[in-house]
Amino acid sequence: PIPSVVGSDGDEFLLQAFQRGVGHLGSSPAYVWIGSFFMLLTGDALYTMHLVSAVFMSASLILLWLLTRELGASYEAATFSTLMFAFTPVIWRFGMRAERYSVNAFFIVGLIWLLKRWSDNRSLNRLIPAALLFGLSLGIYLPNILMLVPMVALVFLESRADRSAARS
Repeated sequence: PIPSVVGSDGDEFLLQAFQRGVGHLGSSPAYVWIGSFFMLLTGDALYTMHLVSAVFMSASLILLWLLTRELGASYEAATFSTLMFAFTPVIWRFGMRAERYSVNAFFIVGLIWLLKRWSDNRSLNRLIPAALLFGLSLGIYLPNILMLVPMVALVFLESRADRSAARS
């Protein structure tokens, strides 16, 4: 399909990225920054924002495959489940549309992957990138703040389990 403006926030984000500006309250400054960076590479605003969506959706699918493998799935199961996810109509549409949802999917899957890696060895060096990615994800999509409670609960419960194991 020919790249086109999607309407609603998508055209505003495209214009903000092109002008390297700031949008309305609650907009996506990190998404605009990422789009502006990609525009330095290509120059064409409309094409670039569609490219951003495709690249980030592809990267989120790679991270989803890695996460599935680290959770213990076989190679075939991880591949099958990731392909099933990739070809759902919603994911396919967001991967081709100049909107923030594919970038948000990358940040969310990346955050879950980093937290899984942290829970495997509980190194602070693995928790800091997760915190950074979470902060950046708020610049993509503000409702990601709802992930804060489960993240804090995970860190608290895992740390508590470590302390109780060290006592005994």
